[in-house]
Amino acid sequence: MHENETAKPQPKGKGALLMVAHFVSADYGYLQSPDGTETARVLFKAGKGQDGYYTNERIIQHAEKAIEIVQKYYPNNDHILIFDNATTHVKQADNALSA
Repeated sequence: MHENETAKPQPKGKGALLMVAHFVSADYGYLQSPDGTETARVLFKAGKGQDGYYTNERIIQHAEKAIEIVQKYYPNNDHILIFDNATTHVKQADNALSA
């Protein structure tokens, strides 16, 4: 959109939803190896009857891949992974008490 225009949210259509999850850094850009052959990007068709959802298990796999990349290619820096995913905000242990 042009900077003088106002974004207007649109409802999701009936087609497939493409899910993209990635890590981005102010210093390095999208998290990948220096030559771009390894990436922390997750890409799948989300939804029932498609590739499923971005579950807590997938979030863990995504974080493990990101950690693998930063340890291999950027070991001399400290890294903090930040997630913004609503389902992770409410996840708790199976035997946890809930008020």
